[in-house]
Amino acid sequence: MRLFSEIEKCAYKISANLRERAGLALQRGLQRDLQQSRYTNLKRGRVYDIIDVQGSQRFTTLHGKIVHNCLGISYLMSKYGLATKLTADTGKPWTEDEAQRLIDIFDDTYSDFKRYRTELIDEYPSYGLVRIEDGWYMFDDNDNARSVGNVPIQGLGAAIMRKAVDLAVSRGCEVIKTLHDAIYIQFDIGDESKMNVLAEAMKEAFCYFFPEELHERARNIRLDPFIWSPEYQSEGYIDIGGMKTYRSQYYVDERGVKEYEFFEKYLTKTDELDL
Repeated sequence: MRLFSEIEKCAYKISANLRERAGLALQRGLQRDLQQSRYTNLKRGRVYDIIDVQGSQRFTTLHGKIVHNCLGISYLMSKYGLATKLTADTGKPWTEDEAQRLIDIFDDTYSDFKRYRTELIDEYPSYGLVRIEDGWYMFDDNDNARSVGNVPIQGLGAAIMRKAVDLAVSRGCEVIKTLHDAIYIQFDIGDESKMNVLAEAMKEAFCYFFPEELHERARNIRLDPFIWSPEYQSEGYIDIGGMKTYRSQYYVDERGVKEYEFFEKYLTKTDELDL
């Protein structure tokens, strides 16, 4: 059984917490940043939502790609890489100038985040370390500026997941593993309420690392629960204690399927080799 916590799509919320601790003002307001910011008037006449953490439905493929492009920008993706990726994602050619315009719009919208990231990278050589919220450190031997700017957000995401696992285990969940931004647990058929326990642990873990005045917003995270077992007789969405959860007899990661299909030709045994 899986609770996909979507740490990546909460990266702006995480970065906002880091800015607060750094003493930087939220000029544009976290709530507006998370729910209302948009790329507008982009030549193609379309409006791309940057992110909407309150949406309970799954992101469409297009939204998912656009969101991940925005995350790439937040991790200092260049105009060259962004133009290439947008062209692949949308099926339409994007120039490097157009990609740079998106980067500029993003940096203007999230100006506090840009300033925090720039100051972090600039000051890292003199401070000699970056401390993650739960006590892990990156010391002074990282000469990759993009990595330095990435560490606090990804590191805090990892800290939140570690805290969530601790809370879930202490409340009776049998955690099998974590994988990227997902937590996997197992339970007996009929004990699906363990998913609610895990979900609450994730929300409390977010609050643990946020100032009290941000707890209400910190709890407002997107969770994507999925349960599966050969013993289930039907497939589809069910309600588990008010949490919409997809149930199936099996689970296959769509990304894994695509990767397998790509590499399958190298795994097929051939009788003869043409050398």
